[in-house]
Amino acid sequence: FFSSRRRHTRFKCDWSSDVCSSDLAAYATLDFGVRALIGASFGDVYRGNCMQNGVLTIVLPPDIVNSLMRQLQSQPGTTMTVDLPQQTVTAPDGTQHNFDIDATRKERLLKGLDDVGVTLQYLPQIEAFEARYRTDMPWLKHLI
Repeated sequence: FFSSRRRHTRFKCDWSSDVCSSDLAAYATLDFGVRALIGASFGDVYRGNCMQNGVLTIVLPPDIVNSLMRQLQSQPGTTMTVDLPQQTVTAPDGTQHNFDIDATRKERLLKGLDDVGVTLQYLPQIEAFEARYRTDMPWLKHLI
């Protein structure tokens, strides 16, 4: 999802934390092409839904968010850079801001994994377990 090779990714920088927490809000964000959100805060449920759907949520101090918004509004068409591997946001004026992200969420975003994708990484072990289970408990074979 987030690599140094990817360019022209949409993101949203906003003061508002009044966002619907349903899965649909996260889907709509992704469908609009937004890959990263920058704000002073996000609701836990909405943030989790976004991350599960491949949208990075970046929390920065309010004064930095305000500065980013001013820069973007004063220079329409300007660009910013979000570097997930380095955990930095580079403002239009070149200032870099670090952000925190849980290591597991970071890895999932970088690898493009959701819960199903993480589970499928263990498919050989799951299949081996099921085969052993059928052998050890043949009377349950029809259930697996």
